[in-house]
Amino acid sequence: MFRKNILLTGFQVIALLILCVSCNTDTGSLGYSAVPENDYVETFSDEFYATSKTVIAPDSLISKTQTTYLGCYTDPTANTQIKADFITQFNCRINFEFPDSVYGIDRFSFPDWFVAQMEGKSVFKTRLVFYYTTYFGDPQSPITFNVRELNRAIDGSNPIYQGFNPKEFCDTLAAPLGTFTVSSQDYNVSDSIRDLSTYYPTITVALPDSISEKIVKHYYSEDGKKDFADAWTFINKICPGYYIEYLDGEGLMFCFDRVVLEIGFNYLNSNGELETAYAEFPGNNEVMQVNKFYNTNLEQFTKDSTATYLKSPFGLMTEITLPIDEMLGTDTILNEAKIIFNCYADTDPYNTQISKPGYILLMQKNSLCEYFNSSASLDNTKMFYAAYDSKFNNYIFNNITSLIDAIAIVRELWFIENNLSGTDADKQAFQQQFPDWNKLLLVPVKAKYDSNNSIVSFTYNDKVTFAKLKGGIAGDSIKIKTIHCYYHQ
Repeated sequence: MFRKNILLTGFQVIALLILCVSCNTDTGSLGYSAVPENDYVETFSDEFYATSKTVIAPDSLISKTQTTYLGCYTDPTANTQIKADFITQFNCRINFEFPDSVYGIDRFSFPDWFVAQMEGKSVFKTRLVFYYTTYFGDPQSPITFNVRELNRAIDGSNPIYQGFNPKEFCDTLAAPLGTFTVSSQDYNVSDSIRDLSTYYPTITVALPDSISEKIVKHYYSEDGKKDFADAWTFINKICPGYYIEYLDGEGLMFCFDRVVLEIGFNYLNSNGELETAYAEFPGNNEVMQVNKFYNTNLEQFTKDSTATYLKSPFGLMTEITLPIDEMLGTDTILNEAKIIFNCYADTDPYNTQISKPGYILLMQKNSLCEYFNSSASLDNTKMFYAAYDSKFNNYIFNNITSLIDAIAIVRELWFIENNLSGTDADKQAFQQQFPDWNKLLLVPVKAKYDSNNSIVSFTYNDKVTFAKLKGGIAGDSIKIKTIHCYYHQ
């Protein structure tokens, strides 16, 4: 620990008092106009040390996402494996319509030439199309998955947490709609097409044609059209959604941007020609998409006392215990508290694709679920974010004073409510009742932006990231550099 004193007078005192007023939450007793000419303010810097450890992300976080993952990927540097599958609903645009007549619907008649051209062809077709731009692992590694229909509609307004079991929403004793083995290398697409800037990689699998036939015939049934009025009605009346169930294969994980249910049909177009078309029902952020992640070997990181870790999705977080009494144990005013989390240098002989989290959030441990399980906006007084600095390989939180003050105030209010004076015994009683009162979490997050490209909130990071931080019970100390000021009369 070190301390550096600075004595100021005159205009420097006035300037510093303005700084104190602007930085401190308790400003009632400060005012530069009342400072006598011979008085001065003493400022000094200090260092305190926080402890840290690795904790596993709780299953109580909401699992809703915009990106869906499927596959199994092993990080050879950390000896961890992550598997992923997902549930998706499908959106139906408002007041969706099929053409005036579709072949295969009994009440519509067609010319003889139309019927002749349809001879030997499938009347209806069903496809499930997965769109992606990124993946982890070996593109030639195959994975196998099932597609199962959900046996009931899931209320998207109610949260589903990471601890959920997707098999509870479907009949696993019934045969799946299909079983497929795929890789990211689509050999049906030529290199010239794949090299085009407009090329969007997809995986397309065929589902039973009876699905399309059932959906189209429902539309043309009596009052059936009203069940295509919007997404909620479509999900509850026609198609509750699918469970994309990972089965086998290792070394590849897809990151799907969207999944589309395509319903193929044939009709007579406005030019009097036979035309085959596909109606699209996309899985997107307007309906529910829920990933289920299965992590292995996470406990090894919680046992490492020489470092802490961040891993997403739904993997590892770093817990920090602040020395509140030491930092606020004097008659001075805390004006600045800066904390830096340094990462260990990458030593990856396997050249994996896993990167460090782009952003991390520093927040009170007891606020974790409240924040991520609601639509709360970013609170820049009780939680802070930092971007990864690749030049210095660290994350910097420049001033968390308001967070330290907020933590201390909660305890002081508890003392007042219970008619306690704040003795050591009182502090121990508070600690026993609220063991996480001075604990923070570092959480990997993704930023959400407004129309001005300003960060307005964060969501839990569902991308595959990993970082090893200096710290731990027996590792390098985590320094909190502070600036205090003391007013002398």
